[in-house]
Amino acid sequence: MISVQKHVNYGEVILIVGDCHKIQWNVSHGIQMQWNQNDIWTATLDSCCLPINYRYVVVKQDNRQIVEWEDGINRIFNSHQDLHHDIWGHLRITLKFITYLDSNITLHLYTHNGRQKIPIISSDDQYTSNFLIPNKSIHQLAYKYQSNHKWERGPARMIHTHPIINNVIHVTDSAVDFNLNYNPIFQNLY
Repeated sequence: MISVQKHVNYGEVILIVGDCHKIQWNVSHGIQMQWNQNDIWTATLDSCCLPINYRYVVVKQDNRQIVEWEDGINRIFNSHQDLHHDIWGHLRITLKFITYLDSNITLHLYTHNGRQKIPIISSDDQYTSNFLIPNKSIHQLAYKYQSNHKWERGPARMIHTHPIINNVIHVTDSAVDFNLNYNPIFQNLY
């Protein structure tokens, strides 16, 4: 089952269109989602359509006139293993960082709006973080690790180079070299 949360106006519905032979990229064949409480829309995809590249489209219910296409890259749904909840206009990032023993690691995410510090949580020798990014800016996002006052060596890493599985980008990084000392004077350069 796929779900997405989105408020639409009265008389509008959300469709799924995609590269499945049954629905194609045509709103006249799109799968109409069912409205649920709190503006959560749900649909079940046939197994013969999996995996599928897809998008959400808001249309007028009576004539399927397009009101809004979801921006960004196509979404990917691979299997029916569990409930799949999308967030309109965003992708979920699940970051897993392994083989480093310092508990004070921060991820710096670089976007067109500047830099964001994202904390990484330590548990059982694994470091994880979950956050959202705008779907349309995935190719513009870079990141770099910092441990205490040491930055990782080398260029910034790119988010779009990691696999997307059921609309979650799974980032698993290891072997990060923190031998570059950080000088606070250069904070705005990183």
